[in-house]
Amino acid sequence: MTTSAAVPELRPQRRTSVLRDSWAGWVDGRVGLPVVTADGAHLTLVPTGHMLSAWALSVQGIDDRYRALVAETAEDRVEYATAEPRRKALRYRLLEVAEELSRLEATDPATDRRLGEDHLPESHVVRRRATELERRRRRLRREISEARDELVVLETRQLHVEARIQVALSAALGDAKVIGAQADRRVANYLKGACRTHPDPQAVATASADLRRPEPAWLSLASAQDLISIVEEDGT
Repeated sequence: MTTSAAVPELRPQRRTSVLRDSWAGWVDGRVGLPVVTADGAHLTLVPTGHMLSAWALSVQGIDDRYRALVAETAEDRVEYATAEPRRKALRYRLLEVAEELSRLEATDPATDRRLGEDHLPESHVVRRRATELERRRRRLRREISEARDELVVLETRQLHVEARIQVALSAALGDAKVIGAQADRRVANYLKGACRTHPDPQAVATASADLRRPEPAWLSLASAQDLISIVEEDGT
């Protein structure tokens, strides 16, 4: 399994970057951008090209991080998915064999005579049937023990694989939050600049509280199972 893609930590923005975003807002504010619309008492801010550009870059970065996550977990996801049918089959088989053993444990030895046993005393026939019954019971007990051992090994391996996928997912989600936070800071600096020259800075400030940056659906994933499912659905 490869290591997660490296994403820079959220660090203080360079002064040139802050000034560039603030200046863009200052320029747009002079011409009444961003536009604020009113629906009764509710104000809505219409994102400008600068804001959309900042968001688009973050979406692209987050999408790139997702593709890296999918590639990074490919082998583990295949191993987990391949083992799952075997795990279910083992559990079903264990249930079947346990039921059969339970039935045999409650069964008394048969007393029926078979071909060539007509000359044997009754006690001998009963012992034969009892031996045969116990042999079947031992076979089922052995089968249960072997299946349980295999299931433990399989499930333990699956847990390790699932844990690795979970670690990779958590790292990717953390990286995505950093990328999104960087875009949020850019937009915040832009709006600060716009409020300095906008004809209605209070409306801009009020409406901006309801702004929501577009986020890809995978950011809502919470577990390795979620990732496995969504990748299978996407066919990637």
